[in-house]
Amino acid sequence: MKTALKNLVHLLIVIIVAQTFSSCNDEWKDEQYIKYVSFVRSGYVDTYLNTNTADGMVHYKIPIEISGSTKNDKDVTVNVVIDPDTLTAFNRETYFTRTDLFYRQLDEKYYNFPNGMTVTIPSGKDIGYLNVDFNIRNLDLVEKYVLPLRIESTSEYVPSPKKYYKRSLMRIIPFNYFSGTYSAGAGQITSTTNGVTNTTPTSVATREMRYVNDSTVFFYAGLTEEDARNRSLYKI
Repeated sequence: MKTALKNLVHLLIVIIVAQTFSSCNDEWKDEQYIKYVSFVRSGYVDTYLNTNTADGMVHYKIPIEISGSTKNDKDVTVNVVIDPDTLTAFNRETYFTRTDLFYRQLDEKYYNFPNGMTVTIPSGKDIGYLNVDFNIRNLDLVEKYVLPLRIESTSEYVPSPKKYYKRSLMRIIPFNYFSGTYSAGAGQITSTTNGVTNTTPTSVATREMRYVNDSTVFFYAGLTEEDARNRSLYKI
């Protein structure tokens, strides 16, 4: 009698464990098989653009992906729009009342979508590309520029509900052969007040050279910092 009861208890435990495991498996399948459409590089993204091109244009591809564990078996059309509202919210969250530090929306004269703002991700593929051409000559990098994008709609599946996954704030950073950060510790900086020169020089560890055009860069003089309100007056 005791043996039979013991076997019955073991059988009940096995049944309960099997049902629990099956239930967990079903939940795993449901979660993994949901498909969403999002930017591969979403949220705030530093976007470096090499300006040394044959035609003077920077040809850039923005990847858009379909997430999920199963293979995509449909042609998916994705519609992208300019999203100034997200940029406004991001500026307020980041800099509060320092409007002089706000990221500026890149003017449309500096970019063009040659194939429109619609992308088709073909059946059998999980990634498609939105083509954008940049013509960023004469862009003054005293200010910081962003191209704000949002996935507005899709023909299949839905844009990702996770924060910023369906949005991309592309910080535009053009560069040439001379731009970058250089060691500057050997340079001495002195200041003059009322015609009197400070006899105790100081220095900065590094200086950042920023793009002006293909053969020119600029930096800020003296101890001027990037977030100084009057930084444009010290551009060299």
